Parts: sequence; structure tokens; C-alpha cells
Amino acid sequence: MTTLVYAYAILLAIGGLIGYLKANSMPSLIMGLLSGLLVGYSANLTTTNKKNGTQLTMALSLVLLIIMGMRFVNSGKFFPAGLVSIFSALVLVKVFFFITFPNVIEFNHTPKQKKKNLKIRIREEQNELKRQQGIGIDDEIKNVKIYR
Repeated sequence: MTTLVYAYAILLAIGGLIGYLKANSMPSLIMGLLSGLLVGYSANLTTTNKKNGTQLTMALSLVLLIIMGMRFVNSGKFFPAGLVSIFSALVLVKVFFFITFPNVIEFNHTPKQKKKNLKIRIREEQNELKRQQGIGIDDEIKNVKIYR
């Protein structure tokens, strides 16, 4: 997820720069760089404080989706408003699913962490099955055979 948000931040900053170079638009440059910096900050914040980082990412992408979506509807021009609207919606949906289903979407996990998570899930499922069968820890200890 973080890679997508960094790409989004770069797209916003480059879009503002292109707007300035093509149309000599200082507002495009300022807003593009400012929104790119804020989104980049939110991606960085996600690595240290997941809750605040994802909330900031969602808020920024929602605001940009609304603003640029309205500009796209009014102007009918795909660039920059349509492109930014699509990326904003994509980031918003991706972050929403990342928050809603954290165990399903494991983007930033290393293979070692995935293996550990799998072992934890298997252990939890085994414990649940034992609870359903009425096997307690005391019953398990009685059934253990000691070999010498």
C-alpha cells in the first residue's frame, strides 16, 4: 500500500510541475507540490503510525477526489483532473480495504512475517477446534506419553 501512496504523491507533484511548465500556472505548481508533499508525508507516517497515516491518506485522497472530480465533470478534460480523480479513488479504495481487512491484504510483510502469521493462525484454529471438542489443557497433558 505504501508504494502506491508514494507513487500517488509523485504523480501529484509532477502534475503540478507540468501544469506550471505548460500553462505557466503558479497555483498548479503550488497545489501540486503541496498535495504531493502532504500525501508523501502521510505515506511516511503510515510506516511509523499506521492509524494516523492511513487516516491522513484517506482524508487527502477523498478531498482530492472531490475537488478534481468536480473539475473533471465541469471541464471534461482527462488531464489533469480525470487522472488525479482516478488515482485518488484508487488510493482511497486500497487504503479502505487495507484498514478494513488487514489480515487479507498483507502488502508490507516479509516472508518471515507471513510464515509467523500463518503459524499463529494455525495455532488459533487448533485451539478453537480443541475448545469445540471440549478438550482442555489438563486433558492434553494426561494424553502425553513420555519416552525415555
